[in-house]
Amino acid sequence: PTEDATVDEGYEPLVPAAPVLVRLTQTQYILALTDLFGNELTLPTSLEIDTRADGLLVVGASVTPISNRGSEQYEEAAQSIANQVVSEAHRAKVFPCQPSGTSDAACMSQLAGQLGRLAWRRPLTEAELELLVDIGSDAATTLDDFYAGSAYVISAILQSPHFLYRQELGQGGELTGYELASRLSFLLWNSLPDEALLTAAENGELDTVDGIRTQAERLLADPKSRRAVRNFFSEWLHLDTLPRMSKDPNVFRHYSPGLGLAAAEETLRLAEYLIFDQDADMREFYTSSTT
Repeated sequence: PTEDATVDEGYEPLVPAAPVLVRLTQTQYILALTDLFGNELTLPTSLEIDTRADGLLVVGASVTPISNRGSEQYEEAAQSIANQVVSEAHRAKVFPCQPSGTSDAACMSQLAGQLGRLAWRRPLTEAELELLVDIGSDAATTLDDFYAGSAYVISAILQSPHFLYRQELGQGGELTGYELASRLSFLLWNSLPDEALLTAAENGELDTVDGIRTQAERLLADPKSRRAVRNFFSEWLHLDTLPRMSKDPNVFRHYSPGLGLAAAEETLRLAEYLIFDQDADMREFYTSSTT
């Protein structure tokens, strides 16, 4: 093409791939639970297995379905987390109100609305909120215990496809503000958007380049960004396979079961050091003599 040509006729117009629903990876699922409820809960250890596509687990999560056993595992995990959250030791950190009685629908609605907004990365519709409140109120009346009933609300939120899948489908060819907030947070935190990011989406702040840059810089300045960097390098270099490696002890007499985990951690710390502590050119990852 000539210097003043604007279109190379040798190429077809770019047509973006159709959007897909992306399941949370095991790491994203655990981080999401930690961000929602804190790190004092006993987290599930048995979940739907992640598979790689194009070398990355997060890409595999966009093409692999949830098996029947996987559905059962998510149900078991949701019920376990919900029962822990409503216990006396943890409920104060999650519940936005004190119930006035066994069937306090207003308090149940506050819980469902607040938790659902964070877990589903968007506000709930009136129909969704009404359904969750009905589930919790019926259970609370039957069990004669508000908190036991509210466990069903929490479990329903965590079992929903709105939580288990990243629904970034767009409208009119563009992501909505809430979908963009979700994409930003999973890219830079590997987890859910926080309240500040959801509020920015609600206020239309993500509709501009400057607004997106402001939120991206805020997310990158947060220690949570280190989790996303570690996860990328772990998936890219398949470091998650190192702790499972084994060697013949008769040949490798200095080998120990902790060697694989240490080797993975050594590489991840180098990546963190270069990116966050040195602000280095990424090519130094390949040439650095630091370990």
